[in-house]
Amino acid sequence: MTKREKLIEYFKTVTPEEFLMDLQKGSKPIEADLKLIKEIREIGLSNEAINVLIHYILIKSDMKLNKNYALKIASHWNEKRVTTADEAMKLAKQEHEIYGNYKNSYKESSAERLKAIEVAAKDLSMTNEQLGQFVRSTLKSG
Repeated sequence: MTKREKLIEYFKTVTPEEFLMDLQKGSKPIEADLKLIKEIREIGLSNEAINVLIHYILIKSDMKLNKNYALKIASHWNEKRVTTADEAMKLAKQEHEIYGNYKNSYKESSAERLKAIEVAAKDLSMTNEQLGQFVRSTLKSG
């Protein structure tokens, strides 16, 4: 059995409350986390999908369970009819890759804009007003 298969099996067999307890080495989850699990259930996600959601959010946010972020993803996954841990893991991976591609392209375009501003700033024939207009137009186009 692969690590992924073991993880899926684990997500299928524990409740989200048990999953949080396991993460906290047996400590009872705080009331806010228990309330969040209840709200996510009311949205319609299964326990195994909730477990993947919790795992995904904790990995992405330095082990902090953000309520608004969790509810937004839960709602999105419910609209996509995610019911199993396998489906949730695949969707989480896809969304992570899409976000990574977006973030990289944003960094590249930001770097290009900054380089253009740097070149324009070195152009001694530009007045401060012209440089200011150029910088504003360059930043707006991003």
